[in-house]
Parts: sequence; structure tokens; C-alpha cells
Amino acid sequence: MIGRWRSDLTLQSTQTICGDALRLVATCCLALLPFTSGCSHTPIPPLPGTFDGVWKSAQFGYEVHVMGPLGTALRTRAAGVQDGDPVFRMISMEGLHFTARQWFTDGAWRTVTGDLRQDGKLYCTDGRSSWVLERRQ
Repeated sequence: MIGRWRSDLTLQSTQTICGDALRLVATCCLALLPFTSGCSHTPIPPLPGTFDGVWKSAQFGYEVHVMGPLGTALRTRAAGVQDGDPVFRMISMEGLHFTARQWFTDGAWRTVTGDLRQDGKLYCTDGRSSWVLERRQ
């Protein structure tokens, strides 16, 4: 009986020591997380819905409804494009910056980049020209 009690006590103390060590390691990892997350090379995604909404270009006279990474044409005046046709697809997002493929009236899909600035407007370029999109209320 005494031998059994001692083995139970030894097993119980070993489990306690291992559990305490595991908790210590986990606590240290969690404590270091804020310091190491700034070193990550993974882009920080924008807040959900950052780019969602209806965007219009007064300069080029088009509107696009963006929902997630996809954009569809609205109130289009371009030949061969109907409302609801896909005309925009984000391929990467980092913070308030995106890279996308956009359909142009010449029928070509081009890579565009855009930045959402403090004034609430999207400043876009395809490398040839630049334009501003404003969110429609």
C-alpha cells in the first residue's frame, strides 16, 4: 500500500511539474508575440469591407460595385459591357493599398494599383494614366 501511494505521488508531482513548465513556455511565447509580429513579412490585410461599396470615376464616367475582391460594372456606357459584368478583380491587398486587374474600354485587362487615402478616395493608376474614384453614398 505504501509503495502504491509513493508511485501515485511521484506520477502526480511529475504531471504538475510538466504542466507548470508547459504553462511557463506558453506564457513566454504569448508575451513575446507583440514584439515579433512587427518583424513578420506577411502583409497586413485591410479591414473587412475597406474597399466594399460603389465607386465612381467622374473623369472616365464609370461606376463599379466592389464586394470583396470582385467588382462589377454599374451604369455602364461602354459598348459590350452590361451592368453586373465583372470588370475588376483584386489580386493583392496590403493595408489600404491594392493591386487589381481591371477591364478597360479597349477590351484589355490591365493591372492597376490603388491607394485609399485619408480623404476617402481611391487614387488609381495603370502606369499610363491616373484617376480618382469616389465612394458613392
